[in-house]
Amino acid sequence: MINLGRQMGQGLEGLRRNRLRTGLSSLGVIFAVAAVVAMLAIGQGAKFETLRQIDLLGLNTITVRALDLSEGQQAVSREWLSPGLSGLDVSLIRDTIPGVARVAPVRVVPASISMGPEKTGFGVLAVSADYRLIYGLKLAGGRFICDTDLAASRQVCVLGAEAWLSLGLGTASERTLWLENRPYTLVGVLEERKVQSTRIKGISPLDLNRVILVPLGAEPAAAEGPPGSLTFSELVVEMKDGRRVMAGAEAVKRVISYSHSGMEDFQIVVPRALLNQAARTQRTFNLVLGCIAGISLLVGGIGIMNVMLASVSERTREIGVRRAVGAAKGHILAQFLVESTLIALLGGLAGLGLGAGAAAVISRFAGWPTSLTAWSVASALAMAGVVGILSGLYPAVKACRLDPVSALRRA
Repeated sequence: MINLGRQMGQGLEGLRRNRLRTGLSSLGVIFAVAAVVAMLAIGQGAKFETLRQIDLLGLNTITVRALDLSEGQQAVSREWLSPGLSGLDVSLIRDTIPGVARVAPVRVVPASISMGPEKTGFGVLAVSADYRLIYGLKLAGGRFICDTDLAASRQVCVLGAEAWLSLGLGTASERTLWLENRPYTLVGVLEERKVQSTRIKGISPLDLNRVILVPLGAEPAAAEGPPGSLTFSELVVEMKDGRRVMAGAEAVKRVISYSHSGMEDFQIVVPRALLNQAARTQRTFNLVLGCIAGISLLVGGIGIMNVMLASVSERTREIGVRRAVGAAKGHILAQFLVESTLIALLGGLAGLGLGAGAAAVISRFAGWPTSLTAWSVASALAMAGVVGILSGLYPAVKACRLDPVSALRRA
């Protein structure tokens, strides 16, 4: 019977006696595992950021954004009789597309904001009551804009968390904001939402912590024209069933193209499509990562194999003595396999620490999100162990097949 614990003890003792050679032979595995761990941490961090940013936009939503047109494009749009995103588009989407739960029009208001004599730089959005339901906005206090506010064009507002703190309305005796010299009464404050900058193409979640929300039709610019004459900046469409989002996006595109006389003056963003694209990109990244890891570990395994072959040559007489006193071939095989596996695992542990440190440095100085998961740690150590076994297999077989008499004759 092979005593595995005893074999590991002997292997560790042999590695301790040759610390320098053990360290040099494990360098390939150290750097290979460090590279794998660091890249996996970056890949997982990017995946989590993608999921979080897309979740902020809503997986069951379709966003239709009005494009910023140049003067020439605006002239062409007028020739094509395109009204831009309007109430007609909202009605057509609600009435003609099956599976639509809500449609929330949004208008960006270019208004200056003042609290007493001071002016601020927060954005103003004119929204409907459905805006809160679609994005799952939570209130820290007060209420949100309701249908009665829209119907009566009440001059009320809801603040984002950062706007609330910056304007100091928590201690103000009169909670009134002035937008373009028009008074708006504060009725609610949103809970803080975590929003970070993203490198993901097509994803640009609005920082709702820095906005002031007012009812559609009660915004300052609404006084510039008759009701219904103003266009929207975007339309947010929520589908009842997530499986119908892609089909709904195609239907929305057809409906708006029809109402705009074929003028491409809008853009459709589908978070679910962005999620699918991100998943494909992640799979490609994992494939490339696997190839790099395989090559790196192959190089490290070759280094371990070379050292183990040299060890077999140096310890030929020792092998002969052990065989002469009754050691079986299996004992010799196990001894060298244990040593090569220990070299790889020790290198894997060192590489794990180096990779985790590299990921932390990258996250700290490059600003990239990283995430070190349990499965990535286990995968890296498992790969190191497999490399140790495979690279030590040939030297171990060569050692156990040595003829005891010939081995004893060697000096």
